[in-house]
Amino acid sequence: MILTKRDVRLFWWVNGWGAVTVEQVAAWMGGVGFSTAARRIRKLCEAGFLRRIQVAGLREPAIALTDYGQEVARDPLPPLPGVRLATWHHDKTMCSMEARILRRFPESVVIPERRLRTNRLMAGAPPKHLPDAEAHRAGVRPIAFELELTPKAPGRIQEILTAYATSRDYASVIYLVPDQRMKRYVQRFAADHDDLIKVHIVNMPSSVGGHGGAING
Repeated sequence: MILTKRDVRLFWWVNGWGAVTVEQVAAWMGGVGFSTAARRIRKLCEAGFLRRIQVAGLREPAIALTDYGQEVARDPLPPLPGVRLATWHHDKTMCSMEARILRRFPESVVIPERRLRTNRLMAGAPPKHLPDAEAHRAGVRPIAFELELTPKAPGRIQEILTAYATSRDYASVIYLVPDQRMKRYVQRFAADHDDLIKVHIVNMPSSVGGHGGAING
């Protein structure tokens, strides 16, 4: 089959998030129909560039890059070896948040945590906690995004927030939470750093590929 430049960009995008859904691919393609995205994915899977990961408990397979797809795309990030059901809801929700971030910060480039980690390893930087995604804009420090669906232990979240507050890595840190209860929980630990750390309630996607709603502030 003939690969297009969009296919190669798709490989990098899929691999950055690890695994995605057909609905998310359709949204990434510019809002094409489900059937259009599914046909292209099927062809790319048949050619060995992408693969479907079947996991018990998932209503549909996740789509991930293959080793062959990584080689063709010349992507230094290894493909995701498998999907963990325990983290899939968080990961697919964060991927769906990308479109909202780009609407709020239209001049930015969103980099997922998987790619951030690989970039740091390649640069020889020491390991540290990384956000779920960063929005990079020309000439300014990036914005960090954390998706908090379930509360971390108090000591752990305090450690993360203190590290953000004492570093000069980010222009701001935006916590995305599903409800008022989670917002109050995060704000307990961010109270002394509210000039840097913002907590926003967002409507979680109603489906795997949902991209509605907005991020304000």
